Amino acid sequence: MVSKNCVLISTFLVLVLHSTLLLGQENKASEGTVGDAKDCVVRGYVFRTGARFRLGCNTCACTEGVVACTLRACAQRVATTVCRRDGRGYVLGQRVTTSDPCQRCTCSRVGIVCAQEVCRNCIGYRPPGRCCSICGIPPVRSDRQGKK
Repeated sequence: MVSKNCVLISTFLVLVLHSTLLLGQENKASEGTVGDAKDCVVRGYVFRTGARFRLGCNTCACTEGVVACTLRACAQRVATTVCRRDGRGYVLGQRVTTSDPCQRCTCSRVGIVCAQEVCRNCIGYRPPGRCCSICGIPPVRSDRQGKK
């Protein structure tokens, strides 16, 4: 439904609100901001007559103090599966699981890309599931009675 301040013309919505387009927000422009009665104020920005600008997914134009915008809904970005491994799908940028803790794999536009982790050459403790050792003395483990 179009309110009495709005006129629907084909694919354009023309709002005549004293040169101001309000989209659920207060007008942020101060009273003295508009230099010409033919300017348009949109979300606090002043546009000269003849100016074209983007507002979300729509293209708008300022004409003689009136803002006209296309009525186009923004397409929702849906994560689509791009890569597959072991029956599981992955989206762009998602880390791909691997049984090798030394491999870091990611789903990219060219497929699954893996890099081998490089470890420092040191003697230390290598925790289960980790690729590289923690350099230094391994942690002290105690027996079941709490004795060292």
